[in-house]
Amino acid sequence: MPASPHGYPAASPASTAGTWLRTTVSAHPVPELHVVCFPPAGGASGSFSALRRAVGPATLCTCVLLPGRESRIAEQEPWDPDRIADHIAEALPVRLRETRAPYVMLGHSMGGLFAYEVTARLVAAGEPRPMRLVVAGSEAPSGAAGHRLDTADPVGVLRELRGADQEVFDHPELLRIAATTLQADLRMIRRYRFAGAKIDVPLTVLLGREDPLVGAPAAAGWTELGTSGTSVRVLPGGHFFLDPHYPELLAEWRREAQATGHRPDRARPV
Repeated sequence: MPASPHGYPAASPASTAGTWLRTTVSAHPVPELHVVCFPPAGGASGSFSALRRAVGPATLCTCVLLPGRESRIAEQEPWDPDRIADHIAEALPVRLRETRAPYVMLGHSMGGLFAYEVTARLVAAGEPRPMRLVVAGSEAPSGAAGHRLDTADPVGVLRELRGADQEVFDHPELLRIAATTLQADLRMIRRYRFAGAKIDVPLTVLLGREDPLVGAPAAAGWTELGTSGTSVRVLPGGHFFLDPHYPELLAEWRREAQATGHRPDRARPV
């Protein structure tokens, strides 16, 4: 497949679904819920291992795999955030048509920006929209390009935010890979430009009460972007606060899917 100037594959929905998306296997012909996950800066599918343990047999989990990590580690930056969002928005409908389950978009930190950008593209293209967009520990897009993290000290950032297991800090090569990926992602965030799109999708903003990076002021701009209602919730924990809360969040999303009858293959009336 030909590569783009940015080092990731040229757009082709059927082929890029396998490049950009990693989906768990469900024993149910039509799963009750599908959670599409966008990792934080420096993260990969492992960022959502606690979610995958909590989902149960009737829920699917798809993790977006960005360039420069796991099987894509050889794909070097510069990575353009708009082009990445374009590719994911082209690949994701293929997977949604395969799974035919109501779905939630979940983005953590930097992943919140990509979850929002991809959702905006799906809505604009008339594709099946998510039941809900959930952003966690994520600065509002209007201020994201001015991200405060220091790209010169990625190891310090990992330590400050507790963004890696102790095993990573104990192994120099693992720490080097984690720091290099985080540094590249932070540079990418600074290339992000907010276009101001509003989305007709229910929006939930989750914040960690002890998060030193993203508090209520940094997240406030999210409330201006969701035209179908926005809720803000503060949960115990720091920047990486999601893991213990997955069971309750999944239960809420399942109840919402059952109550609304929302399915991505069912078009919303115009």
